[in-house]
Amino acid sequence: MTTKAPSILPSLSAASAVLILLASAVVEFGQGQAKLEPQASQEKARQADECLRRTFALAAKGHWEEARGQLSEAMRLWSQAGQPEKAAHAALQVGDQYAREKKYAESIYCYKQVEKVDSLARQVRSAAFNSIAIAYSELYEPDLALRYYEKARGEGGDALSRIVTLTGLAELHHRRHDYPQARKFLAEARGLNAGLRNQDAEAKLLYLSGRMDLEDGAVKTAREALDGALAISTRTNNVELQVKALCSISTLELASGLKEMALCHAGKAVKLAEAAPSTTLAEKLSAREFRWRAFLSNARAERAVGLTREALVSYKRAIAHVTGVWVSALATETSAAGLGEDRQAPYRELVDLLIEDGRNDEAFNEAEGARAKVIQGMMEARLAGKAPLRPLQDAALRTSSQRVAALRTQLPGSHNKAEVQARLERDLREAEYDRDEARISAEASGFRDKFSWFQPAEIKRVQEELLQPDECIVEFLLCEERSFVFLVSSKERLVGVLPGRKEIEESVRRYLDLITKPPRNFSVAADLDRVGQLGKKLFELLFGPLEKGITGRRKLIIVPDGLLNYLPFDTLVHGGRYMIEDHRISYLPAASMLGLWLDSKKRAGDEDRMEFVGFANPIFSPSQESMSPTGSARRSGREKVTERTYRGFNMSPLPRTQDELEEIAEMFPVDRRRVFLGKDATEDALKREPLRRFKRIHFATHSLVDEASPYRSLVLLAQDNDPTEDGFLEVDEIYQLDLDCDLVVLSSCQTGRGRLFSGEGVLGLSRAFLYAGARSVAVSLWNVSDASTSRLMKGFYQRLARNGGNAASLREAKQEMINRGGANRHPYYWAPFVIIGRP
Repeated sequence: MTTKAPSILPSLSAASAVLILLASAVVEFGQGQAKLEPQASQEKARQADECLRRTFALAAKGHWEEARGQLSEAMRLWSQAGQPEKAAHAALQVGDQYAREKKYAESIYCYKQVEKVDSLARQVRSAAFNSIAIAYSELYEPDLALRYYEKARGEGGDALSRIVTLTGLAELHHRRHDYPQARKFLAEARGLNAGLRNQDAEAKLLYLSGRMDLEDGAVKTAREALDGALAISTRTNNVELQVKALCSISTLELASGLKEMALCHAGKAVKLAEAAPSTTLAEKLSAREFRWRAFLSNARAERAVGLTREALVSYKRAIAHVTGVWVSALATETSAAGLGEDRQAPYRELVDLLIEDGRNDEAFNEAEGARAKVIQGMMEARLAGKAPLRPLQDAALRTSSQRVAALRTQLPGSHNKAEVQARLERDLREAEYDRDEARISAEASGFRDKFSWFQPAEIKRVQEELLQPDECIVEFLLCEERSFVFLVSSKERLVGVLPGRKEIEESVRRYLDLITKPPRNFSVAADLDRVGQLGKKLFELLFGPLEKGITGRRKLIIVPDGLLNYLPFDTLVHGGRYMIEDHRISYLPAASMLGLWLDSKKRAGDEDRMEFVGFANPIFSPSQESMSPTGSARRSGREKVTERTYRGFNMSPLPRTQDELEEIAEMFPVDRRRVFLGKDATEDALKREPLRRFKRIHFATHSLVDEASPYRSLVLLAQDNDPTEDGFLEVDEIYQLDLDCDLVVLSSCQTGRGRLFSGEGVLGLSRAFLYAGARSVAVSLWNVSDASTSRLMKGFYQRLARNGGNAASLREAKQEMINRGGANRHPYYWAPFVIIGRP
């Protein structure tokens, strides 16, 4: 029996873009196997068909465990009946059903069952790999998606399978802004389809080509491609692709000044989208996805022709559908952040229109509603007592984590032969990919249960409840045409209009390139002059409209956007002075987050809590043998060291961090502090310590930040004899910590960086510690100087030990370094560390 796979509409993402092609391929596979049935056991085949029927019924009711069991039984029966490709076909069909409902853990599990079936045609395995790649692309896991697309290419398969792969690769590279590679794969796919003449494939490829041409400003060729995509999708009744083509044509016409035609095409898109069926869950999800795009195009066109009220309604309808898509597709932290980033346009353009209409308070509320939704929902759930994200008791995740830990402990470095080292590194890469997949599966299976809907604070609540009388929120919103800055204090609210995102971020990049490098020995004065000039220009660019509002405001809480997340605002120059000389500055992903800590300002039993716990100078390799120190604070003997390496990074000893930590610890009473140094600064020691007891937690060690895969970012600690603890305290493990502290300090390089999502902020170490229960984190934005960091930290803790606030103490320590004069005035030395969280 051959079961026809349901058709799947294309989408803008790499995953949905090729699902329609995959569905066609699956049907071909099923039809090809009908000839095998006379040779198979009819009874086993009949039983397998019945199991598959029950699988779909159970899946529709949400009974995953039972559905999985029935699918496994159906596949076993078909394999016994000598029909392995029907077994694979069943797994693909069930996986597609779950994929359409955005149930990614279930769909990937089904697709992976195909790998277990023997004697399959290459195009069947290619289809399974493509399907897995599609799922990971929708989950915003580009490295895993690329891995499976490459597996599909390795299988080869027929022309249609290769088109699926190439189309997915084109969209994946397009999302990564690797436009030459995207066009290369797109051209290859179109070349293959020239012989195949698959209409669905041709329509999708024309649409993608048109979108790329439109972004490049090639209006004529873009219009030809989009018209072609629209014509084919109309003939094949592909509603979603019709809507997308119409929206892109409307955008093109607006860019060409053809406003009325743009409104006409956007209106057609809305009518088609509204008429689309939305009975089943899969239909509802698909309809919402292209409806928000239709209403966004309509809003843009209405605004262009002066229909302001109508445009406001259309923007809000677009946002309603965006919210529906976002809530329905919640699967992992990364995918939720990625979905939010890709759907920022309606919020930002509505803010622009509201400000143009003089409705500034509404504009602030809309801007705040699109910010840091994921981390706030996660933290709200954690504070409400829900289980931590990604529980390590998941068997597959625990097993894969142990495998990674075991391999890492075999990588001490130079004593390995080159070929042994290469093999270990290769095995470790594969093990880390396997663990990434186990992590995503564990997270996707229960993310909704660990997430609470968070109500953003409106401007009135920010003023009346969240801000202290002397505090001021400065919130930025970077948009394509023009950007905005909101200044909100307990008594005042102001809005300033800034240049577009591109101009601002280009200026920020130039400035960061200057301040993140040490000044030249013989030209410190010239370098400082250059910092002063660019710092003044950047201040004027970002604060110019609100310069008078900023003056006299001593305590600023910056809510950055985009690349501004990596800018230390205290280095900007106003009136010939660094901003830090006149302002206490801290940072937040969203103003609403202040509400999460309202109840934690004074806790019962605070007087009994431990003041400080610190970890420094960990032994990174069992081969590091330290000779006895000649002094109490610093090791002066030479060390026999075998450096441990990881991802090309040499984990050299850090004796200066031991001095740093020992001196800091002396500032607190001996019975209120704990210090772990050298071989005692282990990951196991950290996890065994009752961390909720401590007000402050300090790490002075190496860190590794992975901006592409933020969950691989880590803090390095020492190894011990526990084979499950490798000394790599990764983001996943930080999420599991149970903290209740005022401050975590990460005294190492680039700990404030990570994967940057527009609207959501930075996914990385700082976010992980906030989720784990820290109310503030002190992190660095670039590679820091060892000596200057040690001085800064000692000054910082001197103020903290005298009960200074986090942001105020860091500000005073920075000012002390500036006042030393000379090269110390250069921001490279004093500015890398910032406070994120409660000031």
